Amino acid sequence: MNVAFATVLWQAISDSIGRIIFSYDIACKFGIHFAKRISQGKVVLVQLEDIPNDLIWLVPKFHLAGHKEACADVYSLNYTRWVGRMSGELVETIWAALNSYQYST
Repeated sequence: MNVAFATVLWQAISDSIGRIIFSYDIACKFGIHFAKRISQGKVVLVQLEDIPNDLIWLVPKFHLAGHKEACADVYSLNYTRWVGRMSGELVETIWAALNSYQYST
């Protein structure tokens, strides 16, 4: 996950995108230590000083119910400016329909 996110983050920084919203099931934990992993050299591509100040870590709505109430309030899409009614779950919404293809791939 570190490499996947760092690659996307690097591209966003390269394209001068200033506000990045990262919606991930465990963003509440992943985001806390991301800067530490970068500073220790465990994540290449992105330097700590290159990370935009407006990098926002959020938990998708479906997964938020399984988090503690204090966590849910801080990492909720519902209380975040400019995200509208986004669910943060788009990638996972098609998984059930794709399950029937597991034997043919």
